[in-house]
Amino acid sequence: MNMQISNLTDFYNNNPYLPMSIYDIEQERGQVKKEFSNNDVTLDRQEYSYVSLMICVIEDIYEFANPKEIKNFLLNYNFVYNPLIEIYNTIKEIFADNLVNVKLEYLSDPDERNFENLFVKIKTKLSFNESLNLLDNFDEYYWLDVENKIRNIIEVTID
Repeated sequence: MNMQISNLTDFYNNNPYLPMSIYDIEQERGQVKKEFSNNDVTLDRQEYSYVSLMICVIEDIYEFANPKEIKNFLLNYNFVYNPLIEIYNTIKEIFADNLVNVKLEYLSDPDERNFENLFVKIKTKLSFNESLNLLDNFDEYYWLDVENKIRNIIEVTID
């Protein structure tokens, strides 16, 4: 999958008719997409294209529970793009035809300044216990080998 994303990214960055021109138009108007605006992050043209592409890909495979918060999270933690795609592919492989949907939900704790997590919530056609068994398979087969940096900010659960 990374190979496909890489090729798609190259296509996206080198195609003058895709969102790079949108960036130019919005920049001329003085309004680079508000959904990617964040006081702590400034994107140049190439970064904007890459971020736009990756967020579109992630938004295409996951249902977003709270889109604005998730997009801001993705903007701040750009190292989670490929892991989120790998997580989805692994979930699809393990849960197969039992999968109904996979949702992302952003949660933070206002009392704890540095706590913010992205939850991957798996909804299945199975009973809760059967779903938990498959989640255990996911953990053993994939999740426990994922970097701690990713596992500290992304949690995978049954919805």
